[in-house]
Amino acid sequence: MRSSDRRSQAGFAFLWVLAAVAMVGMLLASGAEMVSIQQRRDRELELLSIGRQFRTALQQYHDSVASGTAPQYPAALEDLLLDQRGGGPVRRYLRKIYVDPLTGDREWGLVRIGGAIVGIYSKSENRPLKQRGFEGEEQAFKDAASYRSWVFAPQSLPGQR
Repeated sequence: MRSSDRRSQAGFAFLWVLAAVAMVGMLLASGAEMVSIQQRRDRELELLSIGRQFRTALQQYHDSVASGTAPQYPAALEDLLLDQRGGGPVRRYLRKIYVDPLTGDREWGLVRIGGAIVGIYSKSENRPLKQRGFEGEEQAFKDAASYRSWVFAPQSLPGQR
């Protein structure tokens, strides 16, 4: 075989190797993007679960009052951990104040009426992946521009939904 033939075959093989490396790179990039989207979906599901727990805890706090006492919402999230209002047994509505899975922060957005916490929301300004298919109290989350619109509040809240 002549040396010029060997050089042209080596050049052709080099092009095939470059094409293969480029294909592998594209596949890895698309795989990484799919993993990132799935992780975001998982965090979104976690937010929905945590938000429901907060909603339930706020409602239970409101509903469990000593006889003759007006229902009220907590002044601080920590009140949901240990309800020390007099006249009844000490109750716990949450085991802990959860971390916002979207921001990684323990600080939540709070909806207040007269100093009382009546709802919570994530402080993330990202657009939710989930835009449809909500049920029950979460139907208001449809087509939300950001997670801040996902307010978890009891239904008994005056002027809510």
